[in-house]
Amino acid sequence: MKVLKFGGSSVADAGRLQVAARIVRRRLEGSAANGAVVVSALGGVTDRLLGLASACLEGRDPAEAAREAEALRVHHLDIAGQVAADDERPAVAATVESLCDDLASALSDCAPDGAGDGRSNEALIDRIVCHGELLSTQLLAAALRAEGLPAAACDARPMVSTDRSFQGATVDLEPTLRAIASHFAALGRDAPLQVITGFLGSSPEGETTTLGRSGSDLTAALVGAALEAERIEIWTDVPGVMTADPRRVEDALPIPRLSYEEMLELSHFGARVVYPPTVTPARRKGIPLLVRNTLDPEHPGTLIDDDGLARERARGTAVTGISSIDDVHLMLLVGDNLVGTPGVAARLFDALAASGASAILISQASSEHSICFAVEPGVSEAARKAVDAEFQAEIMAGSVRPIRVERDQSIVAVVGDGMRDRPGIAGRVFGILGRRGVNVRAVAQGSSERNISMVVARADEGRAVRWIHREFFHRAASGRLAVYVLGVGGVGSALLRQLAAERESLSRQGIDLQLRGLASSRYMHLQTRRGRSLDAGAARDPEGWRSVLERSGEAADLNRLLDHLGETAAGGGRTVLVDVTASGSLAAVYHGALAAGAAVASANKLPFAGPIADFRAFRSNGAQNVFHEATVGAGLPVLHTADMLLGAGDRIDTVSGVFSGTLAYLTGKLGAGDVWSEAVREAHRLGYTEPDPRDDLGGLDVARKLLILARICGCDLDLDDIEVEPMLDRPELGNLPLDAWWERLAKADGEMKHRFADAASAGLELAYLAELDLSGEAAAARVGLRAVPADHPVAGMPASDNMFVFRSRRYRERPLVVQGPGAGTDLTAGGVFADILRAWAERGSAP
Repeated sequence: MKVLKFGGSSVADAGRLQVAARIVRRRLEGSAANGAVVVSALGGVTDRLLGLASACLEGRDPAEAAREAEALRVHHLDIAGQVAADDERPAVAATVESLCDDLASALSDCAPDGAGDGRSNEALIDRIVCHGELLSTQLLAAALRAEGLPAAACDARPMVSTDRSFQGATVDLEPTLRAIASHFAALGRDAPLQVITGFLGSSPEGETTTLGRSGSDLTAALVGAALEAERIEIWTDVPGVMTADPRRVEDALPIPRLSYEEMLELSHFGARVVYPPTVTPARRKGIPLLVRNTLDPEHPGTLIDDDGLARERARGTAVTGISSIDDVHLMLLVGDNLVGTPGVAARLFDALAASGASAILISQASSEHSICFAVEPGVSEAARKAVDAEFQAEIMAGSVRPIRVERDQSIVAVVGDGMRDRPGIAGRVFGILGRRGVNVRAVAQGSSERNISMVVARADEGRAVRWIHREFFHRAASGRLAVYVLGVGGVGSALLRQLAAERESLSRQGIDLQLRGLASSRYMHLQTRRGRSLDAGAARDPEGWRSVLERSGEAADLNRLLDHLGETAAGGGRTVLVDVTASGSLAAVYHGALAAGAAVASANKLPFAGPIADFRAFRSNGAQNVFHEATVGAGLPVLHTADMLLGAGDRIDTVSGVFSGTLAYLTGKLGAGDVWSEAVREAHRLGYTEPDPRDDLGGLDVARKLLILARICGCDLDLDDIEVEPMLDRPELGNLPLDAWWERLAKADGEMKHRFADAASAGLELAYLAELDLSGEAAAARVGLRAVPADHPVAGMPASDNMFVFRSRRYRERPLVVQGPGAGTDLTAGGVFADILRAWAERGSAP
């Protein structure tokens, strides 16, 4: 016999209910005699019922409460109409109506003038909230019958005995197990499958109680223990218990197998997949728990049992997982009178118990001079007062200090049965945190040696979990190359096409290329475990991801993108932030990505031609983390050449050449007799120019390239230090709207024709040159249209080529020349792609 439990997310709507019904039929092999089912309220319904109860108790607008109650009625009736068989719909609808009428009555009793019969607010709330499960069992039973499996809703309240701790009742175990066993024993051989309400119980007085959030897991364990089931299956919306919270660690992995004790430890410190009390009844009876994913029923999930040998075969690391508690208060009791004094700990914990506080973590120095412990924020003030009162005499005498409370702390726990037999685990944990600048405030290790828990600042919790996870689980992601692309214009779309085309080839080389994030100036899309897959292949469509972002992307939020990137980077492999925008405000984003352990590959000149402090910071990260070849040479190895010359001890004296494929194309066309305005329009149509061609024609684009190259060569220049002569020096056109500028562009046709004709008549060519002279005491840099003789290196260049001419101590007589096509989105995208692969190749050297 198997017991299957379905959580709210697994029965959130009609489609999910039908999927759950098919899973039950398959898992029980079509026979009601092979098991039982436990179900939670439909997804979101418990929260809505709690909101209703709160509104009624507070006397808020009765009309609004009535509308919400009616909306819940309509919601359940609508789903009933979808999941029930045609001949059952009237009867199922009638049952739903009756339960909703009872809910309305319970809500009426909750009102300030209602017939609450002296019951506590908590008791009234439980009477309202129970309707979520009473309704969901009817709907799942109807869905099962529609699948051909006889099924009936079963109210667990007569079977599950609890105390009167409403909203978090404690189960009286033995009477509960007997009652469940008796109920099933009384069923006939042909009885329908029992679909049992999770979460619900009843007090000795017969009042409805609830078992706490996720209490349906406990109901399933109680049913399984009472029936001595062969297995208890918890069906949820994740692929099992994970090595870390996937909301914090994007690359968290499902754990194939773990022990009951490991599950308890992970649950105690924040893992929410399995409700902690669920483990006890299953472990007492030796019944394995299996966590499965309703959204991916074929995934094997996580098996929780006591077969240690099988777990070791399933897992190759001593660490099973990392969990955390987001917000705790750390309390410190310090004083000389604590040293060697018997009974101090007993007094402390008696005071905590009297205040209603429970210590989540306890740590005591070996000197006995201090004891620290962590509690939930909601009880810390009561705990502080109680402990200070207990030690009031010692505080007055000055031998014990008043208790100190440190707020905004978190607990991170590293759990694994294999830790006790594997030396060095603690060293690796604290080593990685130390190297990443995470300070540990307190440490505790249980006598079982399967848990190392530590308190860190709340602001460091996410980083701590991610870096520890990377330390122990990085091999699983070591072949991953995760890419986040900013910009989906011409270059961005070309890059995405190239990534898609080469993904299979890279896979054969052991590189798992993953597009994890994409952003435009207005929208973004981040890859999540449950969301739409980001597939670079979408860019094969001419509209590509630009269209996808506009249709279904969320609002661009670079801070959230950086958080997502940080989680990915902490998971191993190599993560690269790619900038193919023309934004001048991304320097801070670069710094954030680098701080998170990612690399940066950029075609955007502005961050590197901005403040010199930013440039120095980028360079200080080393060549292993910042790659921006495409900012100067598009796909040509210009910066790499300069780095290699300087790295080998050479001294660069001058750099000159044609740095703009766009302007080279235009000078080539004009030199061949083409009309100026027509040549500009053609360059724009071919994608050689910026969207606003004035960005190219003004010379600033070339000046920025020269500035970046100068800085690579060690010159602390700023853009204002470069003499810039525009290719078209017509200031009156500069401030026009773009449409008007296009209309008036032809007014310069005659001027440009004469300039090029005059040069040709003198036996010269016009070229837009960038020139950097490093041979004097001060560097000199200028860009502009220059007349060059026929023997100049740039004379006779093919249109749209770039040329970079290096003269150095070693290349004085014959310069080193880097030449090739320099205009076009595909070329620039190829240069960025090459930088991405360089980031991958040099990942082992990155700090």
